[in-house]
Amino acid sequence: SNTVDWMTSAGSATAGVDYVASSGQVAFAAGEAEKIVSVSIIGDTTEEEHETFQVDIMLSQGSAAIVDASGTGTIENDETSVSIGDSTATEGATDFQFIETYIQSRATGLNATRSLHLSPDGFVYAGASVPPSVRKYHYDTGAFVGLVAEDVNLASSTYRGFVFGPDGDIYVADVMYERVLRFDAVTGVSKGEFVTSGLGGLDTPKDLAFGSDQNLYVASANSGEVLRYQGPFAADPGAFMGVVASAANGGLGSPDALTFGPGGDLYVSDGSTDSVLRVDGVSGVVDTFVQPAAGGYDASSAGGLQFGPDRTGDGNPDLYASSYNTDSLLVFDGVDGSLAQTLLPTGLGGLYRPTGFVVEPDGNLLVASIGGPDKVLRFAEESTAVFTVTLSKPSAFPVSVDYTTQDQTATTASGDYTTQ
Repeated sequence: SNTVDWMTSAGSATAGVDYVASSGQVAFAAGEAEKIVSVSIIGDTTEEEHETFQVDIMLSQGSAAIVDASGTGTIENDETSVSIGDSTATEGATDFQFIETYIQSRATGLNATRSLHLSPDGFVYAGASVPPSVRKYHYDTGAFVGLVAEDVNLASSTYRGFVFGPDGDIYVADVMYERVLRFDAVTGVSKGEFVTSGLGGLDTPKDLAFGSDQNLYVASANSGEVLRYQGPFAADPGAFMGVVASAANGGLGSPDALTFGPGGDLYVSDGSTDSVLRVDGVSGVVDTFVQPAAGGYDASSAGGLQFGPDRTGDGNPDLYASSYNTDSLLVFDGVDGSLAQTLLPTGLGGLYRPTGFVVEPDGNLLVASIGGPDKVLRFAEESTAVFTVTLSKPSAFPVSVDYTTQDQTATTASGDYTTQ
């Protein structure tokens, strides 16, 4: 017979903390070839790497030769761990890349997102057509905060565009009831109809914008007009003021999205011609700014139109536009309306039926994609280094990770990168 003594010894694991220090003896009778040694592991809730300890053996009786005197025990961490991957960025590259799915819209009940806004209070607001609501998300994380504009009395309402007014309230276009609703942006409490149903011929309002005159401009799709109403600080808030653009004045067919340019002119996407019209802010004269279908532009049902950072190099803001049926986002020269760039090519990052979007302070883009599962996607230039932070498994509790940059061969002093 052979008798073997054994005992544990520490590796990266610590006796009394990670495992129970143990020792013992096993004896092999004639005909036996295997015995079991057990060591108790001490569980904890500390996030840590896998750790190891040893079980060492020596022959105390018999003639068997020891060919492997040590066995390694590995204690696998069963808590959630976090890691960060490497990243490569192309210096000076201006083409855009997909970064992440910022919001899984349906996970928070968001459906058919037509408008996105980044507010001064540091939150992203997203409008949902069905159910009719405006929803609030943390800008840093994309986490859902809550509802801020919901018509609980008329579930059959259908929201399209919304905008923050000069008074800080939220104004929402309701296409079902041909009206504009008003909500307190902080409490979400309804303040009722700002523009009453059908006022001034309002028919299927799709988008709205406040001008420098603090009055409200509304795209009335089925009447083929842009209508103007007195703003919240006027003598008669919500009162009809007149028609700004129509078939007779500028050849407007089906207005979809509105935005004001840096010079005070109003820009209107026309879904009937896939063009963008411009209304002079002083004279009211209407002309075609973006020619029909320029660069494959499809203005139908889009809702995404706004000025953003210069992409042509002339120092002037350029016009960004969602192209709905081509699953892309285009940039037009902010001076002459010519195609400057297909900023987001067809289907980039799963982009499908893009609508509203936000140009972030750092130039990145948040874009609503409503084809298939609704979501909000984030894009950035390829000169942006994108690092992925990963949990080893989903955690039962929220996990926050702080990060900072540190110079290596690239330095901030030499202008190689900027800190966040």
